[in-house]
Amino acid sequence: MLPLRLRCSDDGLLHAAGSEIAGSEIAGSEIVGSEIAGSEIVWPEIVRDAAGAGRTLALKPCFEKILKVAPMPYHSWQFTHAITRRPPTSICNGLRAVDQGNPDFDRITADHRDYVAALRNAGMTVVELAPLEEFPDCCFVEDAALCLPQGAIVLRPGAVTRLGEARAMAPHLADVFTQVEAISGPGFVEGGDILVTEREILVGRSARTDAAGIAELAQIAGAWGHRVREVITPPGVLHFKTDCSLLDHQTILATPRLNASGCFADYTVIETAAGEEACANAIRVNEVVIMPAGFPKTAEILIARGYRVVTVNNTECAKVDGGMSCLSLRFTPTK
Repeated sequence: MLPLRLRCSDDGLLHAAGSEIAGSEIAGSEIVGSEIAGSEIVWPEIVRDAAGAGRTLALKPCFEKILKVAPMPYHSWQFTHAITRRPPTSICNGLRAVDQGNPDFDRITADHRDYVAALRNAGMTVVELAPLEEFPDCCFVEDAALCLPQGAIVLRPGAVTRLGEARAMAPHLADVFTQVEAISGPGFVEGGDILVTEREILVGRSARTDAAGIAELAQIAGAWGHRVREVITPPGVLHFKTDCSLLDHQTILATPRLNASGCFADYTVIETAAGEEACANAIRVNEVVIMPAGFPKTAEILIARGYRVVTVNNTECAKVDGGMSCLSLRFTPTK
């Protein structure tokens, strides 16, 4: 039987994948369980320092018995891992709806490093993949796959020049997920059109995502217990998430034009400040909202609502229609 890895956080609870155990006082440590019997964990045998020093910590007497594991609520913004891909030098040939000039390679590389650092600072283990020069848009890994708690779905990008990016991502997903499905076509779906919330998966029909692709995605995700709802991406908007992002279980950051469509009628919506619509694509990662720099009014709104905001420069990525969500796949492994 594989050991169950448990993490003890500063709140005094032991956390496992989808579980929590009350009563721990070993904050900042990790326990590797020796045996799993159904929903019970038998006394663990190894305790290590979370920083990897390998220091053995004192075991508390309260654990000298079988401990019950209670289910933890699933939150679609809580993750342990991310996959990113470094920008290729060919990114100057990346797709774009409007020509704003080519991105500066040195600057976009530095911005990507800052982005990865922000993910790590949010508590993520980040896998950085090498660039694929034959695919100028390859650093926008979100369009290639959808990661859910049950497994991953390799998507089928609507831009035919990007189909190889999805094929290249598949083996990396198989390294971390026990279940990996794929959109076989003829429909198309890109990750930039998919917003996963606590209760449903919203998929925007756009120039890159069509009805057939959404239908196939709904079939796969439905088998895992998810409800898919098709919505319409506003005209002239590349992806659905160009204009929105998830802030918590009930709250969406959205542009006024997307909010006016009524697709978020059952959610609390925070609209971007006037003139700052370009920052609607942010990501909630654990306790942090990572958003593009240069949009102070919207950042102030989020901070006033109690969110912890971290900004990363996105001027170069924006020249090739990239945003915060595009640059990573965020998930918790099932392997």
